[in-house]
Amino acid sequence: MFFVLGMVLAGLAYAEPPAIRLPWTGKPLPVKPRKAAPYGPRAQDLVILYEHADFGGRAVGLDKDTLDLQSLDFNDVASSFKVRRGHQVTFYEDVGGKGEWFTYNCPTKPIGEKVSDFCELKNLASDVATGYLCELRSRGAHGCVPWWNDRISGAGNIKPADEHQPQGRIDEGHQS
Repeated sequence: MFFVLGMVLAGLAYAEPPAIRLPWTGKPLPVKPRKAAPYGPRAQDLVILYEHADFGGRAVGLDKDTLDLQSLDFNDVASSFKVRRGHQVTFYEDVGGKGEWFTYNCPTKPIGEKVSDFCELKNLASDVATGYLCELRSRGAHGCVPWWNDRISGAGNIKPADEHQPQGRIDEGHQS
């Protein structure tokens, strides 16, 4: 019994506790589900990916190249991200650094007032700072179809920012 209790306390095993019932009705006590705590960046995080726009939902921090986000259960999930100042990262459409890609630069000197240690992209579907990461359309077509939202499968080539380039998307391409 102490072994099982120790495992539960250590977070190694978890079982839903039995419902607490109100003695006068016999009905289960209503329990509100807990909200996930906001992700607090770790000192080593160079990139933080968020499940929803405006940095909502689940988050995962990266401190090195991670070309397979499946291993972190975050493949094709990201809708917003942050890159630590002084760094750049290349995001890939497919696992292993394949498919479409774009490089996001976050120089040490921010655009405007420095508010945090990260360059922030609130919405992969429509953020102006990226030059709209969207599907390219044929000449003469109007509008932009959001393309990168929920399409990132890897992040790599994390390195010092190019201080001569602006903040935002600085390059893009395709890798077979």
